[in-house]
Parts: sequence; structure tokens; C-alpha cells
Amino acid sequence: MKKNRWLTVALILIALWLIMGNRSGEKKKTAEPKKTEQTEAANDIFVLPEGAVYIALPEDPDHDDFLAFDREFAAALAARETVICTRGRSPLSWPDFCEMDYGTFWLKSFGYSAAWAVPEGETDKTFFYTYHMEYFDLSESDIRRMKQEIDASVSRIFALFPENADSWTKALIVHDELVKTVSYDHENDSVYYFNPYGALVQHEAICQGYAAAFTFLMSRAGEYCTFSASEDHGWNNMLTGSEEEYVDCTWDDPDLCDAYGNPYVSHDFFFLNREEVEAVDSHTIVTGDPYVSFPGEERHANYFYHEGYTLRDYDARALAEIYRRQLQAGSNLLEARFETEEGYQEALALTENDCAGLNRILANAGYYNAYYYFSNDNVHTFSVGLNPPGA
Repeated sequence: MKKNRWLTVALILIALWLIMGNRSGEKKKTAEPKKTEQTEAANDIFVLPEGAVYIALPEDPDHDDFLAFDREFAAALAARETVICTRGRSPLSWPDFCEMDYGTFWLKSFGYSAAWAVPEGETDKTFFYTYHMEYFDLSESDIRRMKQEIDASVSRIFALFPENADSWTKALIVHDELVKTVSYDHENDSVYYFNPYGALVQHEAICQGYAAAFTFLMSRAGEYCTFSASEDHGWNNMLTGSEEEYVDCTWDDPDLCDAYGNPYVSHDFFFLNREEVEAVDSHTIVTGDPYVSFPGEERHANYFYHEGYTLRDYDARALAEIYRRQLQAGSNLLEARFETEEGYQEALALTENDCAGLNRILANAGYYNAYYYFSNDNVHTFSVGLNPPGA
């Protein structure tokens, strides 16, 4: 489910207009091989299925209780138990499993049934969930090898962290590396397209795989991160200061490279607040993730605000300076965001008359060669990809 924002592509030196087209369809699906069954049991005492592993939360559980529950469930998955019964916790989903041990990449599919019954020795009914797990045909040595492959990818990415890197810098590096190294698996060629192994080792994933890998890496880096989802798409949320904000690596990946093979890395969806992310197609949050917001509070996490690439209104000289800074830093994608619709529309007008206005902006920034340009109506960004292929 790629961004609707990659609307127009211009190749200026050869006066060729390329239309990016609507890349949405494939990017909108969250491929969960799960098939869930919901049934109501008879009004009798719950009977644990033969051979099932049983995991329960105490009444009024605290944070540590939930962590202990997840550790027990992860251990059951590691042992490749086929039937797991739980009590006291709402049903687990694929994102929950992807946050566990190595993303539990050996889990192929699962289903569960719900029973409204009385626990043995008690009088009040409660919900029991019985999971039936199917695993990939992997040996213990296969799983050890695959974990080592994931560890190698983690080590490579973490080696890019500067000393004493803060959480924002870690998130940016993880985001950029996923965008650079992962391709969207439109055909589901990789059977691991929905978990961290597909993204980090095979470098193919769908939205859920991007998000699972981001969660896995940030958690390994000691940062709070979880999965957020709509009906047909998945991304991430993190706590930044006192706000829950959102990162979507999938929609920041244009799957395009410059003439030298360097991927373009967009940051349109690097830390949006809830109002912003839910205004975007296929990002209506249905996961019930926690959200804390303090109106009027300054926002520093959003990429464009953090880096100083935001303009309230259109200003040709200021836009050229923003592009110049990125050009001198060696970026192959020059990005800017406008706070107002009016400013954004003036930026779009730069593409009129064979991009005469945009050519002047780029010349003032110190760039004179071919380029693509990209616009995003959702977040009012206007970006320029340098040195496109075929120029």
C-alpha cells in the first residue's frame, strides 16, 4: 500500500514527464495467514485440551505480569507447542508474536477458539482462548542459523549508531536502513514476508514485515516501540516525550533508486501524531494502542521539524536554503514540508511551465542536473530526487 503521494515524476534534462501512478493497492494489505474462529462454549467447567500448554494472568495484572505472560508464551512458541491455552489476556495477534523472541519467525500460521466457561474450582465464568499453532518445517539447526542471520543484520545496523545516540537518532537510522534494504514483496515470494526474518535477512516484506522488523530492532535497542494497524495496513508507534507518534517505513519506501543505485529514502511518515496519521488513507487505527497527547505542546520528533526542513508559508529563498543544506550533506532526496495548504500549493506551482520555477530553486541551491519531483498532499511535503536513472 504505497503512498498516494508519489503523484508526478519529472525528468527535466530530457523534458520527459513520467507519471508515477497510484501505487496503493498492494501496499494496503496486511498479510496475516491467521484464520480466527470465535465460538462460545457450553455453560460448564472449562476442560484443558489434552497436551495443551496453559498460561494465565492473575486477576488485576500489572505490567510485570503481562511481561511474564509474554515470556511464557514465547517459550511455548520456541518449543513449538501446537496447542496453547490462555486465560486473563485478550487474544494475541501476529504483531504480538512478532514482538516476541526473534519475531517467532518459525510460526507459519495459527487460529484460536474462545470459550466462555467456569475455571475449575471457581464459580464465575471467564474467557479462555485455545490457540492451534502451525510451524514452518525447520530443524533446530535451521532456527539457530536463522537467528544468527538476524543477529548479523542487527549488528550491522546498530554499528551505525553514533556513541550515546538518543532514541530519535536510533529510530531514524533503523527507519532509513529498512527503507534502503527492504523491497515490498508484492508477490509474497518470501514465506517470511510478514515477520522480521523476511525484512532483515531476505530483504523482502509487506507492511507487517516492515513494522515487525522496526519493532524488533527498536526493542533490541532498548526503546519502547509497538505495532499499530488499520483494517488493511500496519506500521509502528513510539512514545516520544509525552506523545505517542507514528512511523511508517513501508510508505516511506518509494522502491526507487538514483542513477548510482542509491535508494531514495523519504521521511514523510517519520513521526506523525495521531491526527496526522489517521488523516492518511488506510491509517485509521483499530489496534487500540495507547495514545497520550497534550494540545499545544511543541513537537520535536517529526523529521521535518526536528531537522528544520519546515516552512510555514512559501518562501523561495528559504526553500532553496533547505534544499542546499541537504544537497551539501550528500542526500539524494531533497525534502521540505509546508505547514499551510497555501504554502504547499505555491510549491506545487513551481512545476508549471516545464518546472521553470523549480529549476530556479534548485539552481539557487546549487543543483543543475536531472531530477524527479514528488509531492504528498497528506502531509504537504514537496521533495526532489536527484540524479534519476536514465538521465
